[in-house]
Amino acid sequence: MPQSLTAKTVTICTMLVMTATIAQADLVNVNNASNVLANIYEGSTATYLDDSGPLDASTSTTLNVSNGNGIQSTVNYNVLTSQTQYIFDFTTDHARTGMVNDGAGTLVGLYFTPTVNVSYTASGFYTALLGSGYSSLSFSLTDTTDLSVLFQSTLGSNGLASPYYTLGGMEGELPSFEGSLTGNLIAGREYIFQGYMSMQAVFGEDNGDTANGAIRFVLSTPTDPEAVPEPATFALFGIGSIGLLLQRRRQRA
Repeated sequence: MPQSLTAKTVTICTMLVMTATIAQADLVNVNNASNVLANIYEGSTATYLDDSGPLDASTSTTLNVSNGNGIQSTVNYNVLTSQTQYIFDFTTDHARTGMVNDGAGTLVGLYFTPTVNVSYTASGFYTALLGSGYSSLSFSLTDTTDLSVLFQSTLGSNGLASPYYTLGGMEGELPSFEGSLTGNLIAGREYIFQGYMSMQAVFGEDNGDTANGAIRFVLSTPTDPEAVPEPATFALFGIGSIGLLLQRRRQRA
């Protein structure tokens, strides 16, 4: 009976080690309030299309909203999740025609909590071909725990025909930037990556305006977690090793 009990102990300990290694959580927990919005507006009327896919799991989604009068906002966004990375990126296209005060835009709100300490990087651009009118790009990363801003980039112009904005750049009229597009985040704290890019025509002008842009936001572990096992894995592996040693001694006896 002691030998049988030892064999069972070894089997259980081995299963526990395998479970501890496999059942690790994703790198971040994403709040259900997170979303991507494609929107258009004509005069004072706006049409919104919310995200139709999750931001907490690997997915690829296309949003498309238009009013039949030449105003259109299209967004293609992708999410890739794993134990070592969370990648969120999207591309967007805006268009408008018509003798009205109309425009198109894309808005993002990503609420997330890292499960381990992670590093982040953000990059992107927005460019428009405007006869005249308004265009803007604004994104930020904020720690909601204490409302500290890790970075904030705001770019815009009024009447600039062909603006090209880069996240963290100083293009356009009265640009502003603070913080850093790369850095580190603390496990267990909630953050929000949010922003928008949009264009709007001047009332009474029909210029066939178009715009497009792309944003990428990446979270990753500073080092490969496979290289340094979790403490719990170490402990369970130690228990399994002891069980194997006892079994071998029993067999020799």
